[in-house]
Amino acid sequence: MKYREATRHMNFRQKLQYTADYYKLPLFLLALVFCLLLAGIYHTLTRKNTCLSIAFINVQISDDTLESLTAPFLKTQPGGQSKNTIAVERSLLSGSTAADSGNSREAEDGSMYEYSYASQMKLLAMITAKKLDLVIMDAETADVFCRQGYIDRAVSLENTTFFRDAGLNQPVYAGILQNTPHKDSSEAFLKLLLQSIHQIHRQTGSCTRQLFSLSAWHIFQ
Repeated sequence: MKYREATRHMNFRQKLQYTADYYKLPLFLLALVFCLLLAGIYHTLTRKNTCLSIAFINVQISDDTLESLTAPFLKTQPGGQSKNTIAVERSLLSGSTAADSGNSREAEDGSMYEYSYASQMKLLAMITAKKLDLVIMDAETADVFCRQGYIDRAVSLENTTFFRDAGLNQPVYAGILQNTPHKDSSEAFLKLLLQSIHQIHRQTGSCTRQLFSLSAWHIFQ
């Protein structure tokens, strides 16, 4: 039966009810498609570009320190902070330093060991998948990363503004992953970290840890 014939003798309210019942499924599908379309448009307009991925290994920093570390770099990117973001992995533990970071009871029951092992597996997966660009780490981890060939060199951050503002009291190093997909961004970020640095060089085993001024930046290029 055609719609006009079916509703010929109905009043306005009855027509509305009939229309709602008759076209319920098509109207629902149309509304669903419209909502999905709006969601897709919103996601496209608000999606941020991940311009850099950083991991902190055996280094603890506050939210304020992280913000002061990443915000200046994001402002230099096309579109600024509204269009770009930095992926950050924090509180990762690795090596014997991980066991030292917990209390004796945690070390005895193995909880810190398990967390350290999980962190190492996560790091390995990120490096293999090329989802990590730069690491900020303690001295032990820097040596391991150099020996295993994950990074060419580890740069000391001891005399940087970041080191001072973070309230760190142990040597901290930064290194760019050799298989980073964002080499230019990684070098630019590290350059910002080194703005307040003095020129010092340290040799440790097979890995050169370097603390240098901006005049020596050419070694990364």
